[in-house]
Amino acid sequence: MTIHELKIYGFGKHCNLEISFYDGTNIILGRNESGKSTVASFIRALLYGMPENNTSRERKKFHPGNRDVKYGGEMTFEHMGVLYKVTSEFGESKINDVTILYNVTANEKISLGEGMTVGETVLKITADTYDMVSYAAQLSSKPNTDNAEADYLFDRLMKNTVDSKNSATDILACKRLKAAKNFVRSSQAENGILDLLQKKKEKTEAAILKVDSVIQEAEQKRNECSKMQQALNEEKDKHISIQSDMNEVAKAVEIVSLHADVKKYVKEINLLDDELANAAKRTKRIRTPVNIIFGVLISIIAICVLVLIFTPQINKLSFMANLCKYLNIWSQNQYIYMLLGAGAILLILFKIIFSTIYNRKVRLLRDELFTIEEALSELLKIEYIYSAKKHSTNRENINIALDNHKSEYKRARMVLENEDNKTKTYNEHLAVVENYTEKMAYTKASADALTKSVSEMEDSYFLKEELSEINTQIELFERRYEALSLAEEIMEEAYQRWQSETGPEFSKDAADILEKMTNGRYKEMKISRNFDISLKNDAGAMQRAYNYSGATVDQMYLALRLALVKSLSSKDERLPVILDDPFVQYDSERKQLAYRAVDEFSKENNIQIILTACLKEPFYNGASIIEL
Repeated sequence: MTIHELKIYGFGKHCNLEISFYDGTNIILGRNESGKSTVASFIRALLYGMPENNTSRERKKFHPGNRDVKYGGEMTFEHMGVLYKVTSEFGESKINDVTILYNVTANEKISLGEGMTVGETVLKITADTYDMVSYAAQLSSKPNTDNAEADYLFDRLMKNTVDSKNSATDILACKRLKAAKNFVRSSQAENGILDLLQKKKEKTEAAILKVDSVIQEAEQKRNECSKMQQALNEEKDKHISIQSDMNEVAKAVEIVSLHADVKKYVKEINLLDDELANAAKRTKRIRTPVNIIFGVLISIIAICVLVLIFTPQINKLSFMANLCKYLNIWSQNQYIYMLLGAGAILLILFKIIFSTIYNRKVRLLRDELFTIEEALSELLKIEYIYSAKKHSTNRENINIALDNHKSEYKRARMVLENEDNKTKTYNEHLAVVENYTEKMAYTKASADALTKSVSEMEDSYFLKEELSEINTQIELFERRYEALSLAEEIMEEAYQRWQSETGPEFSKDAADILEKMTNGRYKEMKISRNFDISLKNDAGAMQRAYNYSGATVDQMYLALRLALVKSLSSKDERLPVILDDPFVQYDSERKQLAYRAVDEFSKENNIQIILTACLKEPFYNGASIIEL
């Protein structure tokens, strides 16, 4: 296949872009984010459509920013001497994609089969094979061999060997044996005959166990129902035996209710007693100093009056001469007597007012106390005399009545607590009765449902007969599977012989390419059945690929891809090679060697190669440069 021209209507960042390619090596140059990888993805999309995994993400990623242009494009290419043209317009999903393939040479439209792509129709390879061989996305030189397409590659490689006829027969027989074994027993999908019979056996055994367990469970439910009926009768008898004396309960409730009011009045009486005691203390604390001051002042006034009256007699005393002289001066002032009289009167009034205020407060507290004591006496049903003189007698009668009330209250509490216990026991018995009734109804319903389900199930006898027949079939197919396994082992030996004949030749092609890419440093390569590579190191020992640097590993698998393309291509049926920035990990020297090796491979095998690169560097003569 040789691509001649691309026309991109709209794909990613490209709109109305036309690119012409030539035979041999074509290098698409451009800066980062210039759309080089988009061109490679566009070629794959035309051949195989959008990737089926993450379809919506890929479609959004490459949807053109300009909504006025069509999402898609066209490509003209030649394969096996026929010129083709493919046009594709992509929609929101795969069902909206429109792809048309023209045979330009014959001037006719080629009908694509349902679900078929252009690559599958023209190149005769699937998308997975294309990705494993022809198309290497960025940093993906190593092909993904973890899929079923690896066997297809070996079939194609086998056809190019000298002993292809015998090898093809061996491979075909081995594949048929594998298919027959998978038909009998599939290790992955578990849909072989033995797998299905085993599942049917397990299902039948489970059905037999279920029937037996349901029958056993139904019988167990009936026994449980019988035991619960007996327990229910016993609980009903206990329930009836619990009775209460309602008159005694009513009297106890009355006493308990009365107790709250009694406590309230007793508390108020105690508070008033405390207030009276505090009032008496406060009166005493104030009255004593007042009385002392009053007595002192009265005494001073009396002394002054006596001195004035008996002044002549006092003058006869020589040591009192100066005092009498002073008192004579004082006695001649008439206001002195008025002040003394007024002071005496004020002291008397102050004492009277003070005594009246405190006596009134105490009287009010005592009246309130008497009122509450009278109310308490009415509750206790005793006589109360409203008088201060009878207060001690009233208080004594109240205390006696309170003692009697406390005794009655204790008895009433005991009666009520006993009644609470009876009520609790009554409720417990009632709950047990209800619980047993509910359980019995549920158990009986369960037993009836189980009995009905048993009648609807298959008969246990017929199930056991079916199980015996299944076991017989399993034994038969297990013997067949053993025979197929033995035959497969024999055919695998032939397959290994084919590998030993074909493997070295294929590995040599890849090693020759790698030798050119590494300037002769690595010359020997071994490729295993699943395309794992071992390379002879500088010390002469074979080492697996993971022991080498990333760039060397990339060179190994690039050489493997080119060898695969060479082996899968014939004179007329050639596969293209599209490499997206394959040398990104290489230094300058490796890049030049890789460019030279790729270009020589293209010319020697007449295979078109399209690769992308970020930098424009000197390249081996003959490459076509396309700048974006």
